[in-house]
Amino acid sequence: MSLTISPELESLIQREFACGNYDSAADVLLDAMLLLRDRNERLHGLRQAILPALERFDRGAGRPLDMQRIKAEGLRRLDEERAASGGR
Repeated sequence: MSLTISPELESLIQREFACGNYDSAADVLLDAMLLLRDRNERLHGLRQAILPALERFDRGAGRPLDMQRIKAEGLRRLDEERAASGGR
């Protein structure tokens, strides 16, 4: 396979290779492609997870969000996590 890449992308690949993080430019591209695959798989999983809620919403079975409750719950969880990790 032969690819034509932009000078910016070539520069990025060369910088990663030059830093010693990779044995070759091909390894940089391989890592990038594996990360892209993983990201796409996570996005697919998220879409599948929210699909039932979107379908309920489309049927009119949704309910409004209570942002104050959501914020309070988030802060409570954050406090719990901080307490569990020794306040860090």
